[in-house]
Amino acid sequence: MMLGKTIVSMGAVKSKSVVDKIAASRRQLDTAIWLWFNHGDIVSIHTLTDAAFGILLDLYHVRKWKQPIPFDDEGKPGAEPKKWRKKVKEAGAFGKHARSDHDLTYEYNHIFMEAYLVCAVSAHSRLEKPTSDCLRFIFWLWFDLQYPHLVKPLPVTFESSNVEQLIKISRTKFLQIFGPQFIGNPPKPDR
Repeated sequence: MMLGKTIVSMGAVKSKSVVDKIAASRRQLDTAIWLWFNHGDIVSIHTLTDAAFGILLDLYHVRKWKQPIPFDDEGKPGAEPKKWRKKVKEAGAFGKHARSDHDLTYEYNHIFMEAYLVCAVSAHSRLEKPTSDCLRFIFWLWFDLQYPHLVKPLPVTFESSNVEQLIKISRTKFLQIFGPQFIGNPPKPDR
């Protein structure tokens, strides 16, 4: 009898989610960013980012757009884009498959993963502009404040004293200030 009640109560929960490819990649990126702000597992963050990037690369290809960084062949002198792509694919495959490397280990690099996440957010924003209350915008804002020379600045202005204070706070505190709706709560699917 208990099993019957459980099955009936499961019916009360939304039983289907219909998403397009842009929404699927958005959800993956939002979850990766939420984990990142909360110092979550690097393998999960990278795997979600890699899955989102897989969709984004296909959407860029269908639209006949130039591939986004780090998958383009351009770059700064000495950047070695092929080496970067190889590293990205290695890390992604290690987190998803065990065909040929079932007995190996892999060393994930936090800085490399953050750069990959920034590239994915940038690529996604070409398909869908983020709103100021979403995790992708909050992440980009954090990155913009920390590394202003690396990313295109957002059209947001702060007093210079506020910028200095914001640069010094932890990313978890940053999320508390700019995304209090996400504190302790993973991103909710679109309604």
